[in-house]
Amino acid sequence: EEARLDQAPTKDLAAYELYLRALEVETRSPPDKAAITQALAWLDEALARDPNFALAHAMASRLQMTIYWVIGEYDKARLPKAQEHAQRAIELAPNLAEPHLAMALYWYWGNRDYDNALGSLGDALGLEPNSSSVSFLTASTYRRLARWDVWISAARRAELLDPRNARNLQVYADV
Repeated sequence: EEARLDQAPTKDLAAYELYLRALEVETRSPPDKAAITQALAWLDEALARDPNFALAHAMASRLQMTIYWVIGEYDKARLPKAQEHAQRAIELAPNLAEPHLAMALYWYWGNRDYDNALGSLGDALGLEPNSSSVSFLTASTYRRLARWDVWISAARRAELLDPRNARNLQVYADV
């Protein structure tokens, strides 16, 4: 984790500012399609400035999947975009958890392919074991597989890692 802190995600400050704007939108609850669409435009601009900005690619993938699954648009045209961004992020930064989390969302939300989702989540967890987001999605995936023992363990871990995040309690209500 210390080595990652020493590396700047981009050398382009304007691209980073656009990414931070999009990050603020991504963390809003409940998600808003218009705001997410604006965030995707900011990420497109950031990636035009720095095509090798892995975190921006990962977030673009996650936001595409948020519109697809959480907003409930279910437009299959979003899936290749999400996959391309996640794959590019993994190619650029295989040692960051965020690209693997983005790929897990693509498998889980876009394809209901829980085995591949768990594979990507395993990669993310190995890179960032204290990520509540990874634990939350792991719990959600195991819930879909009716693996209650693993589900409850991962859900508790997400809750312990980020106790002020109400979303981490949502996994209990979704049963």
